[in-house]
Amino acid sequence: MYLKIIGILMGAAFILSACTAGMKAPENKFAVEAAQRGLWKEATFYWERLVKKYPNVAKFHNNLAIAYENAGRYEEALKEYQIALKLDPGNSIIKKNYNEFREFYLKIEKKKEKKREKK
Repeated sequence: MYLKIIGILMGAAFILSACTAGMKAPENKFAVEAAQRGLWKEATFYWERLVKKYPNVAKFHNNLAIAYENAGRYEEALKEYQIALKLDPGNSIIKKNYNEFREFYLKIEKKKEKKREKK
């Protein structure tokens, strides 16, 4: 899990350096700094604001998904990854993040299902 978080942070840092509408917004800077410090609640707060302000910026949805994932909010992460992919289907970083998350999420869902079957 530790390596996954490092990978997520590295991917997020790359995405966040891109120039897109809203990327220079102060909220994005705060969100990036919070994420780099592992302050996912704070990062989530800022990316939620950015997604509302710039709903068509795929990178903000991707970054919000990363924050949700790290906060254990997996269903919300899935939704945000799907939105990001719909907005920018050719973005290889978003695809990579989504595919890694999906693999992780499916394992969690299988474990939950096995626990329910045992009851």
